Amino acid sequence: MRFAFTVHRRKIRIEGFGINRLITDCLAKGIVLQNVKFISDIEAVMSVSAEDYPKLKKLAKSKYRITVSKDEGFMPFALRLRTKKAALFGLSLFFIILYYQSLFVSEIRIYGYEQFTESEVRQALSDIGFEVGSRKLRTKDEANEVKLHLFRELEGISWVGITYKGTLAEVTIVEGEESNENEANKIPCDIVADRGGYVVEVLPREGLRAVEDGEYVAPGDVLISGAVPYKSTNYARGDLGELIRYVHASGTVKVHIPYYVEFSILPNAVDSLSGNDIMSATIYDGESDYDFVKRVSDKRIRQFMRENDLDKAQITNKDLNFSIKENIIEVRVLIETLQEIGTEREIQINQEILDGSEQSV
Repeated sequence: MRFAFTVHRRKIRIEGFGINRLITDCLAKGIVLQNVKFISDIEAVMSVSAEDYPKLKKLAKSKYRITVSKDEGFMPFALRLRTKKAALFGLSLFFIILYYQSLFVSEIRIYGYEQFTESEVRQALSDIGFEVGSRKLRTKDEANEVKLHLFRELEGISWVGITYKGTLAEVTIVEGEESNENEANKIPCDIVADRGGYVVEVLPREGLRAVEDGEYVAPGDVLISGAVPYKSTNYARGDLGELIRYVHASGTVKVHIPYYVEFSILPNAVDSLSGNDIMSATIYDGESDYDFVKRVSDKRIRQFMRENDLDKAQITNKDLNFSIKENIIEVRVLIETLQEIGTEREIQINQEILDGSEQSV
């Protein structure tokens, strides 16, 4: 008979002379031994319940050497399982702590400084809340906030780069004067329409899109705004609410611009152009009225495009309408063009904001 799984039992080894006599005494005392196996005349292995084990030890006294080789049953299993769960929990907790630590900066190395000392650069970084123990910069806006602060505090630097290697942050600065072009590109501005049209595509490189596809824009309307709102997440500076970051807006904007060209044709006359409103042309043999008008209209359209500096415009559609009246043909053409528009307009803000390129809303 084997012990039930729920019974706590111990597998033991007994060493000594007269093990048979000890087994007989156990049976007399009601101590149940299971799976008895003799290894030699002086050594045997067996199982005994945890409840009977102290009785066996008392009965054996010092005549026999008893060693527990294994605990069996539900209770030892539960204890081992609890131990494994604790180990798994400890391992999980270790990785959680490791991941949490990876979100913070453990070391900052600074490269490229010559005009400034390392302590000056570190102090400028610390003032904005970027220091050992601070959270890594998670967004482009947070990184730009640190860079703009360095530009303000360390006059003369032209470029700042922030990279990570694990929890190590590497800050590289480049000192020196910027070119006039780079200086101009730092002046906050909007991209505004220089011509009217219907918006087809807006691709901002810097700044915020201000118009939707299909919307009509008039000259002077803002297409890409250089005023970009964002919410500061720099805990070292407290809750500043929503801020405005001023940038040098850039990008491409394409619009549909329609034009109407109206003129008259004098047929069967020497090809000539009497003016913008009247053209004379000869009808070729076998040429239909439509083909004749289209040929002359194409010539007039090319002239119109040159006169209005539209050489770079793409013609997407032409709608030709004409009427014949005695010896003159009245022509009206709708030309639909696709053009890239936009010009820079400086944002007028005070010098303090210009230096910082941001303000609270």
